[in-house]
Amino acid sequence: MGPARFEAWVDSKIERVNTAFASKGEIRKATKKAGCDFVKFGNSMKTHTGEGDDDYIIWQNNGPVWQAVFGKWEQAEMMALLRRLEAQSGRPVFQTQAPVTRPDEQEISTNTQHHTEPPNTFPTNFKDTALLKHTIEQCGGDNIRATEDEISCSFRGVDLLFVRDSDGSFVVEIPATILQRTAVDHLKMLDADYRRFVQDQTYRRVVEKAAQNNFSIESDEVLEDGSILVTVTIGR
Repeated sequence: MGPARFEAWVDSKIERVNTAFASKGEIRKATKKAGCDFVKFGNSMKTHTGEGDDDYIIWQNNGPVWQAVFGKWEQAEMMALLRRLEAQSGRPVFQTQAPVTRPDEQEISTNTQHHTEPPNTFPTNFKDTALLKHTIEQCGGDNIRATEDEISCSFRGVDLLFVRDSDGSFVVEIPATILQRTAVDHLKMLDADYRRFVQDQTYRRVVEKAAQNNFSIESDEVLEDGSILVTVTIGR
């Protein structure tokens, strides 16, 4: 599973709801009336649900359309917030037909679940055991136990279990009690550093190979996408 498929998988976990808001000002006005914040978030804006720093809707301007973006696992909570904002706007502004669980139904459903849920399993780009172990260590993971086909660790307070799949890459098991937003954030952090370490390792091999073949490194340049362009001179 390459970087493109990983990003596609992450995107598949995201709900995008088109809105009728014509401007950032209209969204700010509606959120203010609902008693919510409206703060900058990278190149976008976000509004917290009021339940914690990790619970929020992202507002993205997609051409002429403003979209409300949030995790599919948070659909009930976020749709409740969207209804509040729509009420303050006094008109229909959200274009979705997604079913919404009422808070009382959600509570009943939660109270009837007494069994332990199995862990959630996520695909990864990781294939090199030693490099994955090094990545976890460098990112602050601890309690690391590793074999060739399995690595368990604690990462940012979350227990992770990496198991090699049939295609040679690792899948990771994360407790079902952990929010999927948190799980995805952790995996994206490890994935970014793993790819950087793979690139560094590849670069060192190129330099060593060049020296063995009487080549000299004329220049190297880090490109916008993070890749490295190496120019070599053939010795005479």
